Amino acid sequence: MSTMSKFDQGFTGIRNLKIGIQLRIALSAILVLVLLLGAVSWYQSDSLWQNTKDLYEHPFTVRVALSELQADILHIYMGMKDLILANSEHKIESILREIDIYEVNATRQLEVLYKSYLGPRRDIDEVQSALAQWKTIRSETVRLLRNGKIAEATERTYSSGVGGAQAEKLMNEIRDISDFALTTYLSLIFFAIFIYFMKSTQNWSVKHSFLQEIV
Repeated sequence: MSTMSKFDQGFTGIRNLKIGIQLRIALSAILVLVLLLGAVSWYQSDSLWQNTKDLYEHPFTVRVALSELQADILHIYMGMKDLILANSEHKIESILREIDIYEVNATRQLEVLYKSYLGPRRDIDEVQSALAQWKTIRSETVRLLRNGKIAEATERTYSSGVGGAQAEKLMNEIRDISDFALTTYLSLIFFAIFIYFMKSTQNWSVKHSFLQEIV
């Protein structure tokens, strides 16, 4: 009876040892799953943060800069129209100073585009070159106006004239950049939605596995 008792105790000890090992294995598996979930969550959270950062620093920033640039071009274009109607040198100088302000802001927006635009750099180079050409055209228009060649100066400011045509060229180039920025913006949004969906799916899978381990 005593011998059986010792045997039973030994067997029970071995069985308890196996259960302990099983528990450690199960707990280790749970720990690995938790660490995996943390790693996946960190990676996807980082991806979402980077995607949000890209949305702000690139397409959104570019579109704001393009809107301001378009407004500057429109103000300069209308300023040249007002210049033709100016009835004094003082008025002409006042309008030219306003045009200079818009031109400075346009240059500032180009700097923003050079930093944030994700498309080919040559797109911005073309806009910058077109702006420089337009400035030369405007200077010639002002010279003609001050020399009393009003009709010739006026013709240059029309949409069919050299000045108006250059302004239209600028607006078309800016529109192309805007279309590219919009495409990039939509791509980043779809990518963010995809990452969020994948994160939600993987979190559910890990939680399901976790529950199965517990059960």
